[in-house]
Amino acid sequence: IIGGGSVGLEGGAAQAAYGKKVTVIEMLPQLPKGVVRADKELCEIIESAGGAVKTGRKLLSIHTDHVVCLNTASGEEESYPCDTVLMAAGLKPRKDTVNALRHAIPETEVYVIGDCLRPRMIGDAVREGFGTALISSYMISAKLPGIRAFLHRRVPEVWKERYLPALHTVKD
Repeated sequence: IIGGGSVGLEGGAAQAAYGKKVTVIEMLPQLPKGVVRADKELCEIIESAGGAVKTGRKLLSIHTDHVVCLNTASGEEESYPCDTVLMAAGLKPRKDTVNALRHAIPETEVYVIGDCLRPRMIGDAVREGFGTALISSYMISAKLPGIRAFLHRRVPEVWKERYLPALHTVKD
């Protein structure tokens, strides 16, 4: 697995649980801080299944039966055998794509949530998706009085306070 962030470690632990021997390769000298809250536990799952977590390794090439990495500390090339490669490296928001979508169809609302806003945990994206769907449907319903009254009674005020301002700042 290329990348020792949340996707890489969670994917590695899941594959280890299915009996795969997993090697997680991370370019940084240590696992990213603050991205994965359970990184130690996930590493233990991978290592207890016979896998490894290698930090300070930069991917150079992928082949059908191995990957080649540069050990950034020693400067030596290392080869790791594999039959599958999971790319879980380098989350980066693509704001140009968002702007292109905004202008693709007139009168279309495009909301930026999850890793498109900034890389974080999956739970953050799920909460933002839920809140965005809830509040945007509430805003759309403003044009339909019967539905608006129905939703108004069911959308807690705390959600309106939390998500409505965020939608206005993210849209622009």
